[in-house]
Amino acid sequence: MDKGGVAAFLILTLGGSYAAYWLFTTAGGLTPGGVSLQHMAAFTAILFIPALAALIVSALRGDGAFAAVQLWPVPQGGAWLAILGFPLVFAALHAMGAGILGGGVDFAAAALMDALPTAEEAGLETLPPPGFFLSVGLFLSAVLGATLFAAMFVGQELGWRAYLLPQLMALGRSRAYALLGAAWAVWLAPLAILGFFGGEQHPALAVAGLVLAGLGLNAILNEIWLRSRHAGLTALWMGCFAGQAMGIWPYLFPDAELPWQGPFGLTGALCWAALAALLWKSAILDRLLPQAPAENPGAGEPAGG
Repeated sequence: MDKGGVAAFLILTLGGSYAAYWLFTTAGGLTPGGVSLQHMAAFTAILFIPALAALIVSALRGDGAFAAVQLWPVPQGGAWLAILGFPLVFAALHAMGAGILGGGVDFAAAALMDALPTAEEAGLETLPPPGFFLSVGLFLSAVLGATLFAAMFVGQELGWRAYLLPQLMALGRSRAYALLGAAWAVWLAPLAILGFFGGEQHPALAVAGLVLAGLGLNAILNEIWLRSRHAGLTALWMGCFAGQAMGIWPYLFPDAELPWQGPFGLTGALCWAALAALLWKSAILDRLLPQAPAENPGAGEPAGG
């Protein structure tokens, strides 16, 4: 492991990102509540800071870490597993949260229907039923997750997965996963403190939920990377996750209490840990993904747990 390179990457990533948080917050580009083009631009800029940091460190140290990184084409088996699988996982996640911590399912999507224009405003005799809007929302979440959001997360994956993970694998798989997941959570912690991830009322709990969920979520992405060495595929998986996280589920489960429930809550942490363990032990990824390149400068080989 190149300890100097790892330290430089973390300093550049965390320092640059924290400066960006301050800049965007001061300028009003990062405020909880709603999603706008301004939000998307600010998030995208922050998400590409790890890639910039990794490229700088790799160039200065001449380690060839990006010599075999792949972005396109994305393996179809792994892509479809994410596109079709994440909606099912999110359904199970929210159902589990409602069952354990309370809160029912609102198939009438009252909050969503209230937010829509009336039939008169839309120039229609009547609005389509809630099921129509929920179906469209689910479809758009999957499509945007696999396209727009996936593209946004390429920078994250080039930094955390393509550069940092292979370096940390010298410590063994379990330690590498724990350290990367913890560092990733520290990277995003200011967002929880600002009020994202359900942190408006309980920022400390939101940060704790981010750490716990981040450990499992990153372990899932790590498993995808180790088998494929494909940053485009891990970006797609993260994009599919984000598409569902920002999708229709709060309208179906309006009583979900953050930060206990949801993808960055207690139930989310349990769900991602279980899914990571399943992918770690299961052979399904080996059947769906092409074999990782035997020679990959700077990538390292998986070490024992």
